[in-house]
Amino acid sequence: MSAVTAPEFPRPGTAEHSALMATFARRRRRPYDWPSIRARFVEGVPADEGYSWPTLEQVADHFGVSLHRVKDVCAKERWVEQRAGWQAELHRQRRTKRAEQLVERAAAIDDLASQTAVIGLALCGRRLTELTAAATSGRASDARELGALAKAVEGFHRVGVAACGPQEPPASPTPAVSPIAEALRRDDPERLANVLSLLVEVGAYDDLPRTSVDLSPVAASHGAEHAQPPTESRHEHVPRS
Repeated sequence: MSAVTAPEFPRPGTAEHSALMATFARRRRRPYDWPSIRARFVEGVPADEGYSWPTLEQVADHFGVSLHRVKDVCAKERWVEQRAGWQAELHRQRRTKRAEQLVERAAAIDDLASQTAVIGLALCGRRLTELTAAATSGRASDARELGALAKAVEGFHRVGVAACGPQEPPASPTPAVSPIAEALRRDDPERLANVLSLLVEVGAYDDLPRTSVDLSPVAASHGAEHAQPPTESRHEHVPRS
């Protein structure tokens, strides 16, 4: 068995040695497309079904870069973490797209169900019209058919309502005018004094409902000394003789 001999290295000073050293120098100085190298490892390669994820060795062979150099840059720029984040983002995009497709499909089903309900109700209405005309002319109606039509109408109506989605209950109407006592409690002092003075002049101050806020000092300070809260004796019922 013959021994394997290593290739002879050119002797220094020869033309072969100079050419070989120049080749080594060009390779060391050759700029590599690191953004593309990084993208191939981090973002993967589009395939027939999704993406394929090459290893560092495969990336190094593809771009002609030493594996040691690729590993150094990978560790420095944290390519492994970036790939994990990119894969998570792709997974989120797929879920979002799937959800949008399901929403579109559900909307199409609701439209079809709504159209079916409208057609079914129209057919039931037409048949009921025919039965009504027959009953008017004196012919007896089939009770079983009327019952089946009633169930069909109820079913088509239920399908149509479900297709249209849940209906929000109507909002309760808000009162247009709030009670006088609440309005006076929230009012500013100047306008409150004017309102009290007017109520005193027309004799309506005593009819105001009593609140936790004493309005008498405000009324008295504007010339309405007689506008005091009514006592119990003023509201006692005096029986007629």
